[in-house]
Amino acid sequence: MVAIMGVSRVRCHKKYLGLPCFTGKNKQGLFSSIRDRVWKLSGWKSKLLSAGGREILSKAVIQAIPSYAMNLFKLPLSLIKELHRDLRSFNRALLAKQAWRIHSSPTTLVYRVLQGFYFQKSSFLQVKVNSTSSFVWRSILWGRGLYMQGMRRKIGSGEDTLIYHDGWLPRDGVFKISSPRVLGNFEKVSSLITASGAWDSNLIRTSFHPDEAEAILSLPLPRRKVPDSFLWHYDKSGHYTVRSGYWLTSNSKGIPSSLTSSHTSWWQKFWRLRIPPKIRMFL
Repeated sequence: MVAIMGVSRVRCHKKYLGLPCFTGKNKQGLFSSIRDRVWKLSGWKSKLLSAGGREILSKAVIQAIPSYAMNLFKLPLSLIKELHRDLRSFNRALLAKQAWRIHSSPTTLVYRVLQGFYFQKSSFLQVKVNSTSSFVWRSILWGRGLYMQGMRRKIGSGEDTLIYHDGWLPRDGVFKISSPRVLGNFEKVSSLITASGAWDSNLIRTSFHPDEAEAILSLPLPRRKVPDSFLWHYDKSGHYTVRSGYWLTSNSKGIPSSLTSSHTSWWQKFWRLRIPPKIRMFL
C-alpha cells in the first residue's frame, strides 16, 4: 500500500486531526498547546481592549479554542482553572452529547466497536470504568453521568419499562415513582394501559399519589403499539442538546441560567433593553 500510494510509513502518529492519539499520566502536558494558544491570544490582544472587550474576547474567542478537544476529552481541572471556570460544565455537556449519540445509535459502527471493547456483557448505561478503560472512554463515561441525569423513558407499549424501577415520569429532577408500591414490585407500565390503548385512569388514581397520577395521565400514548424508548427530558424535541446539558450541570451547582422557565420572561425583557452591549455585559 505504501509503494502504491507513494507515501512514507510512520510507526506512530502523535496527533490525528489535531488531537492526541495516545495519552499518558501527564494530562496537563498533553493539552499544553491549548493553554499556550489561549495565553498567546489573551496576552497581546487583550491589552488593546476595554474591560468589556476583554470579557467578550474571553467568552467568544478564548473559550472556543479548547472546544474541539473538549468534544472528546475531559480536560484536567488544573487546566480548566487556568482558562475559565465555566469550561468544566461546558466540557461535560459536550461529552454528554457523545454519550447520547452512542446510546441512541446502537446500529452504528462506533457503537459496535466500543461494545466489543468495553461492554460486551452489559449495556452502555450500566458499564463502569475499569483498569483497561482508555482516557477517551473515561471521558465519555463522565459525560454519560450528565446525560443520565436528564434521560427518561418514553412510553410506547409500556412493556419495556418497570413502574417502580425505571425513570419515566415527566417531571424535572426525579423521574422515578415515589408512591408506595401497591402493585407488583416488578410490574410493567403496560399493566396501566387498557386493551384499547388508553391509560387506566381508575387504577392509576388509586395506586399513586395525586401529583404522580396526574403526571402519568398527562403522558401521550401512541396510536399503535411501539416499543418504549428513551428521550432527553430538558428539550422539547426529546433530543439531547449541549445548551440544555450545560444548563442542567450549571443549574445543579447553583449557577443562574436564562434557560429556567421561572426566569424566562424576565430574561426576554432584559435582552430587549436598548442599551449598548458593552454596558449590558456588566448588568
